[in-house]
Amino acid sequence: MFLLACFFSFISIIFPYYNQDPIMMGLSGSYNTAARGYQCVGVNPANLAFENNNYIGLFGLNFSFSNNLLNQQRLNSISGAFLDEAKKQEIIDYLDGAPIEINSFFNAPLVMNFSINDFAITSNINYFSTFKLSQDFLKLFLEGNSQVGEEYIYDLFMQNNFALISESSFTKAFNFGVAGLGFTVKYLRGLSYYNLEPTKTPYFQTNFLNITSTSTYVLKQNSGGEGLAVDLGFTTKRTESGLKFGMS
Repeated sequence: MFLLACFFSFISIIFPYYNQDPIMMGLSGSYNTAARGYQCVGVNPANLAFENNNYIGLFGLNFSFSNNLLNQQRLNSISGAFLDEAKKQEIIDYLDGAPIEINSFFNAPLVMNFSINDFAITSNINYFSTFKLSQDFLKLFLEGNSQVGEEYIYDLFMQNNFALISESSFTKAFNFGVAGLGFTVKYLRGLSYYNLEPTKTPYFQTNFLNITSTSTYVLKQNSGGEGLAVDLGFTTKRTESGLKFGMS
């Protein structure tokens, strides 16, 4: 039972999320009981139950970018290094057999966001993108066609997913003295979506006499689509010693 309680207590540390504000980033995502005002929306709406101040956001911008190939430590390792065969293989091994994956996220308010005591109204626009490339693209970049005189097939797999979504929400919290409950109702509207993927395995084949390549991709596009989402939250009132517990 104790282990289960620890799991739910620290789940926001294990799975950090950085799209709210600098405080959330400074706390590495462990933000469930620290969010205040309209920034409780999407984190823990119950925090508004003990809020006596009004908050307004006129403009904000959040952007994140991540990949599975390079980080600061790996960049320092290859900066100024001679790219011999061993070093090139080390860079390729960063992927651990997986394709190159680049993820990006963008969030900005669509109109004014605000909270008054225990309720809030927010509106945001969200952008999500995932781009994948076969690691053979990296091999071609580092080594060129190193298989001259031999038959070799390079995989040209490429996939891209993109979504642009508007989100409007209403949040209300209820104060029960020692604890608070809150909910958020969100209206989601799809603005744009596309998906690019190969119809069959694309390849680039070389041998001593010729080069053969077959690459066929399909692009799917759409706009529109709508739906509803609900967030639920629970929190306790902060004690004099500073302790507060919450989940959402």
